[in-house]
Amino acid sequence: MHVLVEKPLVGTRQDLAAVLSARSGRPDIQVVVSQNYRHRPWARRARQQIASGILGEVRHISIRFSKAEILEGGRDQLQAPLLEDMCIHHLDLVRYLTGREAVEVFAIQHRAPWSRYSGMPGLEALITLDDGTMVNYSGTWAGRGPETSWDGEFVFHGEHGVLEVAEDKVALNGDPTAALLPQRIPNETDDLRAVFQSFHQAVDGHEVAETDVADNRSTVELLFAVEESLKSRRPAPVRA
Repeated sequence: MHVLVEKPLVGTRQDLAAVLSARSGRPDIQVVVSQNYRHRPWARRARQQIASGILGEVRHISIRFSKAEILEGGRDQLQAPLLEDMCIHHLDLVRYLTGREAVEVFAIQHRAPWSRYSGMPGLEALITLDDGTMVNYSGTWAGRGPETSWDGEFVFHGEHGVLEVAEDKVALNGDPTAALLPQRIPNETDDLRAVFQSFHQAVDGHEVAETDVADNRSTVELLFAVEESLKSRRPAPVRA
């Protein structure tokens, strides 16, 4: 049967290889990963603005994420709640928004003394993209005070200006109206519905979906590279 699967797609490279092998034997079957944050209205707007060249070359991206703990669902027992449960969204957005692939990552974890998690809820990562762009990711799932949205806050530094995303709003050089697109984005109030429609269209049209497992493999490999860097305490390559 055709499959729409949650993320992260898998937890190990062995499982990833098994999924890809099974898929290669049945190319007629659609296997799509629900990376729904790509379908947020701000993400669609930001990607189009960046791709339009309005910023010129983008060479530095900063991402901030801060939320208080959510202990339900066994998260309190995870070794790395942010890494294991949440930041797959942000890593996939890096690929989607830039149209680039990651080649190397250096990461460290941390735990605030007040955290109610038993594991490490903080993550700092420096990601190098294939065009040399540096991405600075700073996240905590034990935040106090004002929180970011679940999407996080993004700042794209380009040769002609800065594109900022906060509270799901896009601003170009400080002007929140400058980055708005004239046309309405379909399903802009329901990214989950947009994911399902994308899956449905792939099934009906026998097309490769935007977040097909073949594409999502690169997001998962970036996640694995973060884990490897944390273990080795040195930069880790991202497998192509």
